[in-house]
Amino acid sequence: ADLTNESQNLRRFRQNFYKDDPSEEELSAIFFPQPLKGWCSPKVIVEDYVEDAQPIASFLKDSTEDGLDLRRELAGPLLRAFLKMVFIDNFIHGDLHPGNVMVKTEEITPQPGFFASLFPSSVTQNEESQTKKKHTIVFLDAGIANSLSRNDLRNL
Repeated sequence: ADLTNESQNLRRFRQNFYKDDPSEEELSAIFFPQPLKGWCSPKVIVEDYVEDAQPIASFLKDSTEDGLDLRRELAGPLLRAFLKMVFIDNFIHGDLHPGNVMVKTEEITPQPGFFASLFPSSVTQNEESQTKKKHTIVFLDAGIANSLSRNDLRNL
């Protein structure tokens, strides 16, 4: 396998999803690792390391109400990303199995809005209630990607 194809596919997915805008990448619920320039060749690819990501299959084991809610939360961006690949970009990740779809979970502290910063509440909240979890779908192994022909697109 020629890994330069995979690095080119990753760059194209990143362009399709973020338009080379770091703020778009930061806000996105979808992440494609960035191949590092100068570190990719036909036999080697070096890309972003995604820390603390878990295979999406591990989220299917939790059948509690919270687990089902989390599955519904993850299903939205996953489905929208796939539909974007097919219907908008016509460039589709062809190897989306549970080992290539990860979920990164981060604790984030929401920033107060403009008026909230001017008029802070006298009620203090504990740190736990001020943090939220952000879940990001991570797509790995973009070595197999394809576009549909005009005829196939017409038949959708």
